[in-house]
Amino acid sequence: RLLESVAPEPCRCNLQRWDQYALCSESFLTATGAWSFGINGYDRWGLYVRNATGIVPRTFDCFNTAKPSGFANEFSPICLGAQAGEFEGRPFTTLHAELG
Repeated sequence: RLLESVAPEPCRCNLQRWDQYALCSESFLTATGAWSFGINGYDRWGLYVRNATGIVPRTFDCFNTAKPSGFANEFSPICLGAQAGEFEGRPFTTLHAELG
């Protein structure tokens, strides 16, 4: 009963699941871009999106600045934060700036 009270509502779309991810397959029909933050040198989500849609994902990480290999992606050695700027020697951007 406890799980029933905190479980999310059932998904009302065709849910695709892989690795640790899930998304509505309908979102691929209208997607024009893909962003992936904190990738740590690899990006299974970006690879999946690239293969499913042909969209070249924009990938970001300021801690591990190794560009993911094995698929086309636009890598930036920048992290996502509440404020743009340099913090503890690392560059940060905001979601608003990236989607703007």
